[in-house]
Amino acid sequence: MFNILYIISIFCNTLGLFILHNKSHNLLCYNIEYLRSHPIERESWKNYSIALMSNTILGVSSLINILTRDVSTYNNLNNFDILIYLYAISYFIYDLYIVNFKVITKKKNEYNVHHFIVLYSIIYTLIYEVYSGYLIWFMTTELSTIFLDMRWFLLKSKIREKVFLSKVISFNFFITYSLFRVIQLPYAEYQFVINYDTTLSNHFYLYRQVSIFFLIYALNIHWYTQILKKFGKDSINFLLPKPYSIYDNIRTIETSDDIQNEINEII
Repeated sequence: MFNILYIISIFCNTLGLFILHNKSHNLLCYNIEYLRSHPIERESWKNYSIALMSNTILGVSSLINILTRDVSTYNNLNNFDILIYLYAISYFIYDLYIVNFKVITKKKNEYNVHHFIVLYSIIYTLIYEVYSGYLIWFMTTELSTIFLDMRWFLLKSKIREKVFLSKVISFNFFITYSLFRVIQLPYAEYQFVINYDTTLSNHFYLYRQVSIFFLIYALNIHWYTQILKKFGKDSINFLLPKPYSIYDNIRTIETSDDIQNEINEII
């Protein structure tokens, strides 16, 4: 049952995230690219700082929850679930406000759809206290977003994508996104459907859950196609570099004067 203590906790957590958002300037100011950025863009830097922290908390805690959880308790709501949900609600409320009123992004509508679906699912689970384990399983998808946030910071810090660290983070993002969002989600939904208990809820809940799954999975696949295009292009450039690139570091001599200067230097 959703009680007043949840509301107080969500309010305090959300307020804390907004305070951290503003205070993150004290850490980000050590990055020269942040200082050079426009005030509106600085809000994105702050937002990604909170996102990196929050996605790490949600992704790692959800994974620990699932790994240490008995399958027989997937239909129940426990205290660990509640802690994860309360923080998740606070974070998504914070992020909805930032995305709609503080930063400029082309994916605002996509983020709004994603966040509202997640918030609806979490609040519904907190109220009726059923099938919580499967929702926690779904929330392990936030593990992939950790590397997405890290990659954003590298790109904004002008660290080229050809740098080894950037390649490692991009590769980890692609792998975790593929595993947790593309491969794992259908399997988790399949487990939910075959283990659905009609004594806990009616068929309407099943149909509602399956509909929500298709919405969120379609959004993930939409993002995945964009990732594949980017990853495929980078892979081709890595495996099949331009022929002339191997000569980029060789200094060329274009005129007879250059040749004479070279000869004089040798003499």
